[in-house]
Amino acid sequence: MKLTGFSRALAACIVVISVATNIIAQRITIHVPTPKGQKQSQSAQQQYAVQIVECESPGCTPGKSDSAIWHLNGTAGMGQFGTGNQQLAVEHITASAIAVRRVDSSGLKALYTGVIQGNRIFGSVLYYAANNPNVPQTGVWNGMIQGSLAALKPTSAGPILTYPFTLRECESNRCLQPGTQYPITWTFPSRDGQGWLNDSPRPVTLETLTPGFIVARRDDTAALGGLVAYYFGEISGNQIIGSVLYIDANRPNQPRSDSWYGQLQPTFVPEQAMFSAQPNNSPTPNPPATPARATAPSTVPNNAPAVVSSTAPTAPAIPASASSANLEIAECDLDDPLCSFNGAHPTFEFTGRNGVGHYHSSTMQVQIEHVDPELIAFRVTSQSDERGLSVLYMGRIDGKNITGVSLIYQPGYQGEPAASAWNGTITRGSLAAFTSSPAPSLQYPFTLNDCEGRRCDWGDADFSTIWTFPSKDGQGWVNNHPRPLIVEDFHSNYFLVRRFESANGMTAYYFGEVKGRTVNGGVLYFDREHLDQPRAGAWFGKLRDNFMPEVAMNAPEEPSAAAMKKTDAPQKIIVCAFNLCVSATRNGNRYIGYYDGQPDNPFDWTITKWEGANFILAPTHQTTKDGVTFNTEFRGRVAPSGDHTQWGILLQYPSDPVSFGAVWGNTHNDDGMTRRSKMFPSIEVPPYASEKYAAYDGRVRAVMMEDHSSLLSHADMLKPCAQTSSVTNGDAALEIVKYAYRADELPRGNCWSARAVALNNAEGETLLALAMIVGWNGHEDQTGGCKRMESNAGKDLWAQFILSGCYAGVFGDAKDFPNDPNKANQIANSWNDDQLRIIHRYLSDDLDWLRDQERQKVINDPPMKREHVLTGDRNSGSCHEDYNCRVYGDNPIREVVDREELQRRLKEIDDRYARMP
Repeated sequence: MKLTGFSRALAACIVVISVATNIIAQRITIHVPTPKGQKQSQSAQQQYAVQIVECESPGCTPGKSDSAIWHLNGTAGMGQFGTGNQQLAVEHITASAIAVRRVDSSGLKALYTGVIQGNRIFGSVLYYAANNPNVPQTGVWNGMIQGSLAALKPTSAGPILTYPFTLRECESNRCLQPGTQYPITWTFPSRDGQGWLNDSPRPVTLETLTPGFIVARRDDTAALGGLVAYYFGEISGNQIIGSVLYIDANRPNQPRSDSWYGQLQPTFVPEQAMFSAQPNNSPTPNPPATPARATAPSTVPNNAPAVVSSTAPTAPAIPASASSANLEIAECDLDDPLCSFNGAHPTFEFTGRNGVGHYHSSTMQVQIEHVDPELIAFRVTSQSDERGLSVLYMGRIDGKNITGVSLIYQPGYQGEPAASAWNGTITRGSLAAFTSSPAPSLQYPFTLNDCEGRRCDWGDADFSTIWTFPSKDGQGWVNNHPRPLIVEDFHSNYFLVRRFESANGMTAYYFGEVKGRTVNGGVLYFDREHLDQPRAGAWFGKLRDNFMPEVAMNAPEEPSAAAMKKTDAPQKIIVCAFNLCVSATRNGNRYIGYYDGQPDNPFDWTITKWEGANFILAPTHQTTKDGVTFNTEFRGRVAPSGDHTQWGILLQYPSDPVSFGAVWGNTHNDDGMTRRSKMFPSIEVPPYASEKYAAYDGRVRAVMMEDHSSLLSHADMLKPCAQTSSVTNGDAALEIVKYAYRADELPRGNCWSARAVALNNAEGETLLALAMIVGWNGHEDQTGGCKRMESNAGKDLWAQFILSGCYAGVFGDAKDFPNDPNKANQIANSWNDDQLRIIHRYLSDDLDWLRDQERQKVINDPPMKREHVLTGDRNSGSCHEDYNCRVYGDNPIREVVDREELQRRLKEIDDRYARMP
């Protein structure tokens, strides 16, 4: 039996991740290719002794289409970049390190510094813009070498440092603030030195020391798996300026970079003078103590601050059979492309509750904290860090596969943990022996306040989102608009909640650890366009003393919908999910219709419940594919106004559930004003547009927005197909096309598209191609539409924009059209500033996205205030690694974030968007 449209849409979004990278094999023999689109002349090969193919982003592979080619000989050379041929100069060169300066005709300057390992180079780069030449930006790069580096000679010289010496060091551009003190001291009695931070030494080794140039390597044994940092610096007088490359052993292919600055000291400071006490050499500690399980008191103030701790809670009882059971889990972080279950990866081995984690060259203690049929939680503790660094892994179990989030609790820092997404697979043993189903520490109904992202660990953080659970089916309220929530798992102190965003198709999994009246955890955000690349973050919750019913969350828009019964189900209804809509008509107790653009795919659903504010639609005929029967239901909640859904969830086992929206009665925005969609309230619906407009992908909505409305009156916009010859201006015809498609008047949109093309309007051709992709012409044809878009890309910017979505696989079923993310990126990188200003109207009608962008700008550049450092504070006069702190000379005053003002500004943004109709 044929799958329903929603089944097909879900099936198109199932992504199978298969990573089979063999790191060692890649390093045996490396051929340096010429990137596509760049020609390499034979004369260039003869003129230059060395060629380096390089790329400039974390995890990139030299030789891909966006790679640059350097040609070097002696002291100089030429680089082929996306901006054209640019001058290069070899400033420093040794057997193990290189520094090359680039000078562009546009005024951009860059200093590439790197470590040489065989025929590979990896390093960091400083970019100096022409309009801001004193404040560099940083990046990472890596390259492949062809030819002998012995042919290269340095052009720069400088002071020759001799041992012993001492320097003060500071990292990031905040060091450029007037009066900033350099908090870290490096002392080198020989090439093996130490870097002193907070009275604790880190090994620092000078790998390169030549006239005017230094490369130092720092090894942080206290960091999980061993953080390694390479400091590249140019010496001028007693000053050093350079870039630093940070490499986490657990994410070796995702390096970070920053600027750094050094000041050579006039006298050598011996190590023993750095700190009166010797470094602590106490033995490896035991795992953190396990406190008694917290219970929820009957009365706790609502403003209890969120608490973040690396201390493990009491784990629930695990069956006695687990005490001798063996279990092995292989793990890979999703942002580490070098990690492979067929190659190098961390492994956790358990005998009973306790075990050992193998992180590359490091070994960690591991303890299982919770296992039930749906969720696992285990904690890793560093054996080399006496201050208690730990990582809490929480994951959703699916057979032998696990997907989840890990939270890294840094030593001595009780704030928000760093979060990463991870995949795991059970390679030996079974979770069955460890599984128990203890009762949850919390009972329905309950309500909590939620905060996600940075700074939620502050006592005055914004916990404005409210989650309310009368049962496992709950709602999350943001700015008076509900989002469906489902408690998928709730045992002991751990629970798993799934959230749906019907407007953008985002699904999020919240993994939570209940501690008294607070919840700490991590969240995975899955974008429907990148299901294999979830984003991870930390989140926090505060349990409220009393349950808050849904009816108290939002004042009714109209008379209550509670009186609606099954017989009052509307005669006509529009249902939308996954950018796919159906207009259905009621026939008895059934809704019958066809999916837009799919005339051979009928919609036939039976009304099994329509009582009060709740309804359920079930398929009249079950769908079966490959012997699997899909148990499917539309479950919806009617809004108080009674003409649309407040929220809806499409359950389709064994596939994952998705959100949907439905509307009936007046399904157009007829008041002539832009307003929020009824089905998807984060999306603005233009005047006279159909509610279906809000269900389209953001790219499609961007193309449908008006450009030349002043050319026509509203009466002109309504002209029928019979009057196409009366319009002779292509832009005017184009606006009628867009108006018709926005209003869901598809035949009229198609005939006016043909008229716009006849008037040589390139965007009219784009809309005809888009009609094939979306199905406006009566039948979806993603392949034909994308090919037609490709033919028009040289004429129209919006054709390029949609084409990039075709290459990225956004439009699903283009089976005979290449899925090529590199081509999508090439198109995006080709747009100039004027074109980008036009493209930026993409998502300009998504109020939630706009609000989040405004909030993020405030968070990234928060309001600051000055405060005194307490007298006698041993940190007085130094901010160490607190990026929110800036010290002015010897004056013990520092700048910190003004949290009260920050929250006021964030609240002002939220309130302003909440008031938008």
